[in-house]
Amino acid sequence: MKKKVIVIHTKYTNFGGEDANIKEEVSLLKNNYEVKYVEFQNTKILNIFDFISFFNGKNYRSNKQLKKVIKEFQPEVAYVHNTWFKASLGIFEILEKNKIQTILKIHNFRYDCTKSFLASSHIENFDFCPRCGFKKKKYQFLNKYFTNSYLKSVFILLYGKRYFKFLLSTKNTIVVLNKFHKDYLNKLGINNVEVLHNPIKIDENIRLNNIKDSKTLVYAGQLTPEKGIYDLFESWDKFENKEFELVIIGAKKSLNSKMLESFELKNVTFLDELNNSETLKIISKARAVVTATRMYEGQPRLLSEALSMGIPTIYPYFGGMKEYFPDDYKLSFAQYNYDDLITKMYLLFDDKFVESERKKILAYFKKNFEIDLILKKFNDLIK
Repeated sequence: MKKKVIVIHTKYTNFGGEDANIKEEVSLLKNNYEVKYVEFQNTKILNIFDFISFFNGKNYRSNKQLKKVIKEFQPEVAYVHNTWFKASLGIFEILEKNKIQTILKIHNFRYDCTKSFLASSHIENFDFCPRCGFKKKKYQFLNKYFTNSYLKSVFILLYGKRYFKFLLSTKNTIVVLNKFHKDYLNKLGINNVEVLHNPIKIDENIRLNNIKDSKTLVYAGQLTPEKGIYDLFESWDKFENKEFELVIIGAKKSLNSKMLESFELKNVTFLDELNNSETLKIISKARAVVTATRMYEGQPRLLSEALSMGIPTIYPYFGGMKEYFPDDYKLSFAQYNYDDLITKMYLLFDDKFVESERKKILAYFKKNFEIDLILKKFNDLIK
């Protein structure tokens, strides 16, 4: 008889990569387990139970929903993802009381950015937080995590302090997306940590397209400073290129219009936001994808999807991203060294080099990231 697993996640107000990854994990787990997906939905309008939960760490309605599922489904394992804010931390008490083995997956570094009310404690010795993109303004005292709201910032700081305390004390298995993140947690005194990659399932019909004739570089994602979009634009302007086109997929409205006017951006096409299927088709025909992110990142979908199709990626050698590529990969650049980024772009003119790197990353993907390997690791965690 198959084990019963509940997957618990609070969906973000704006659908993003983490939501898409969880959908794929649920599909993968159904190959070996009886799975029940329990989703909570964050809303812009808060009710009284939401307000109370910010102060006591428990959401009455969310707890009630989970108790009902447990009673009816009788799960043996709980796989918990995002708990901010609707799920609340109260769910862990319920899971423990019902003696349900619990695995907590952490996708980002928010826990370390919201554990203090002081902006100085958040930013530490950085000008910019590489975990979340936070920048401290002059004379800023409060750790205003949400730049557009003091109230939301206070709520997440109350939540974050409680969440970090839970991470330090829990005996549940915590899984993260790369060894860099595991080591990061270990340094904070959190040791029950394992690495479990996100599954990336790509339609075989779009894998292995011929890219020799492709003249496009693709960036897909958020168009924000912390994702390095303006650094990418500046580097592109300096790139002496009459051959290639840079395709930007993302919400152009999020760009600063004055900043945008400062760049020439020749041979740049903006496609605004596209669904995942449309994005994959464009990536599959690209010569390479490129990112200049300033953040540690977890397992960026842009890189993972490109990797799974053998599309080379230019990325900053930083945080855990290097773990998704072979050691002798030649298209990573030194973080914040944009002359090096431009140098990597010039390597793309060489067809033989591009084809060689493509074969290399495809072999690496098949060895380390095929979904059967990820499923086996999950099996091992719950034995």
